[in-house]
Amino acid sequence: MSTHNSIFVGYSQDAIRHLPMTIADQLRSVGVDVLIDTSTFYASDPPTEQIKSEIETRSVYLMVLTPASVRCWFHFHQTRLRQELECAQRNGLKIIFICAYGLT
Repeated sequence: MSTHNSIFVGYSQDAIRHLPMTIADQLRSVGVDVLIDTSTFYASDPPTEQIKSEIETRSVYLMVLTPASVRCWFHFHQTRLRQELECAQRNGLKIIFICAYGLT
């Protein structure tokens, strides 16, 4: 686990995909080291070795949830999110969930 403040932003690709990107950009604007996977992936796809390696070097795993992602896409049995969260937990990262509600 990293000792400096660095964040991996995890999210379920739903209709409000721009929200995690906006959060990552805002954190970067105040000097936080942030990585977010901007590639297109399916919930059933496991995270790549590169993504798991990046998670291991971070101090925080930030999961961004929206009502749509919870209702339609975010389920712990999904391979990608489960493996990302397990990697974060195994490496001692702080895990933070943000639930964004009421956005237009």
